[in-house]
Amino acid sequence: NWNICIECETVYNDSYGMLMCKQSCLKTQITVYTQTNIGEYVCLDFEDEIGNYTFQKNCPASNPYKLNSDQSCWKVRDCGQLMVYNTSEWEYSCEPCEVWVTGDNSNGQLGRGNTQDVQGFTNVSDICFELIYSKMYSSLAIMGNNTYWVGNPNYLTYPNDNQTVSQFQIQNTSGRYGHSARNLIKFENQRVITSGQNSNENLGADAASFDSQFVLIGFLMGQIVKQVGGTWYTSYIVTQSAIYSTNYANSEENGQRTPVSLYWGKMELHQDIKIILKVQFFYFNLVLVDQNYMFYGNGWNGFTYNMLCYTGLSTKEFVQLGLLKHVSMYQMFALYVNLDNSVDICGSLDSPVQSINTPTKLQIQIPNGELVDISVNKYGANALVQNGETKSVYYIGKYFDDETNQIWDIGVNQQVAQNWTNISTMNPENCSSFAATSYYSQALIYGCSRLKPFRHNGICYENCSHYVFYDNGIERCVDKFCNYSIVLPLTEPRNWNI
Repeated sequence: NWNICIECETVYNDSYGMLMCKQSCLKTQITVYTQTNIGEYVCLDFEDEIGNYTFQKNCPASNPYKLNSDQSCWKVRDCGQLMVYNTSEWEYSCEPCEVWVTGDNSNGQLGRGNTQDVQGFTNVSDICFELIYSKMYSSLAIMGNNTYWVGNPNYLTYPNDNQTVSQFQIQNTSGRYGHSARNLIKFENQRVITSGQNSNENLGADAASFDSQFVLIGFLMGQIVKQVGGTWYTSYIVTQSAIYSTNYANSEENGQRTPVSLYWGKMELHQDIKIILKVQFFYFNLVLVDQNYMFYGNGWNGFTYNMLCYTGLSTKEFVQLGLLKHVSMYQMFALYVNLDNSVDICGSLDSPVQSINTPTKLQIQIPNGELVDISVNKYGANALVQNGETKSVYYIGKYFDDETNQIWDIGVNQQVAQNWTNISTMNPENCSSFAATSYYSQALIYGCSRLKPFRHNGICYENCSHYVFYDNGIERCVDKFCNYSIVLPLTEPRNWNI
C-alpha cells in the first residue's frame, strides 16, 4: 500500500529527468504520474488499484483522522449519534452502539419486549446512550438533548394508551428529565412538569391519583433549575445551592425540610455545602457532590444499618461520605470509589473470601486492571475492568432470590455468593458505563462512566482542560465562556474548572 500526497503547480520534465506535476484531479481523488507518461496524469479514486499497487489517501496534520466510509479527514474522531470505532491509530469508523441489559423486565423497563426476566446481558438497542436510569416500572436514557424511555407508561405520562413501551423510543428532544419509581419530572422552558402516579403527593401539585401537572415553582425565587429527579416516592428540584423535595419519603431521603409550599420543602444541607455540582438519585437515598467534590448521602442506611458508613437508622441529615469519584448503593451495601480508584465498602455483602458487615469503610479488592465503572445490586455488584485493549464485566456476590423470584440482576444465574468472576459470555468492548440506578437489573452502555466522564476524540478521559458544565447531572467538558467559575483545590487531582 502506498500513501501519496501530491501538491504541485506545474507539469514538466526538467533537465535532470525529474517528473514535476500539477494536481488537476478532484479533492476526493489522487493524481498519479508515471515516468512512461511524462506530463500526463491519471485520476484515481481512493483505494483504486494499478497493477499490484493500491493508492490510499493520507490525511494532513491539521485533520489527521480518516473516516473509512468516505475517506474524509477530520480534526477529531466524531460520529454524531453513532459510536466511534477505532480501526487503527489514525483511521476510524462510525458504528451503531450496543445497550446490554440483564435482570427484571416485568414491566418492560429494560426494553426486551415481553420477556419477564432477561437472563444474562443481552443487547436490546443500538442507541449511543450517555446515561441510563433503570427503575421499577420504567427506564430513562439520555443522548445529547434527546431523552428516551421504555416501560409502563402509567408511571411516565398522562394520559396514555396503557400500552407498554417495549423498546427504547425517543420521548423528547429538549428539556431535562428525571424520574422517581412512580413518576416523571421534567424541566423545560423555565417550567417544571410532573406526570404519572400520585400515590404520596410525589407529583408535587394538586393532582389526581394518575395525572400530569405544572408545578408551581414561585418558591424558587428566580433560582435556576440545574437538575430534576426522584427516589421511590419522592420528586426533587435541584438549584445551584438548594434542593427541594416533595412531602413523603420511604426512608427519610426527602430530608430535614422547611416547607416552602403546600407540596414542597427546602432540604437542610450540611454547613460546608456552598454549591451543588450534582445529585445522584438512588432508590432510597440522595447523594450530592459539593464544590470541593465532597460526597454527602442521606436516607436508607441498609438492612444492617451501616450502608452510609455509620451505625444507625435511616437519616434525614446529609452525612459526609468522603472525597470520591463515584458512589453506587442499593439495599444492602454501598461501594465508594476513591480518588486513586481504590474501592471501599460499607454495609453487608457475602463472598467466599469473607462475609462483610461493616459500618466503617473497608477496602475491597477489585479484579486486576483499570477500573472503568462499578455498580451495586441487592446481593452483588458488577465491575467493568480494562486490561490493555480488552474490557471485561465481572460480578461479585449472588443474584437476587426471594424464594419466589430468581432474577439475573448481576448477569448470571448464581445462587451461591462468589468472589469476582469474569462473565466471559459477553463482549463489552465498546461500552464504558453501567446504569446510574438499577432495580434488580443492570444495563451497560456506550456513555462514559463517572470515573472518566469526558469523551473527546472517541475516548473517555478523567481530566477536562476547558470548563466543566453540569447538564442535569451529566458532566460535560466544553470550550465556551462561563459567567462564573470555581477552580477546585490543588488536592483534587482532576484538572477541572467548574
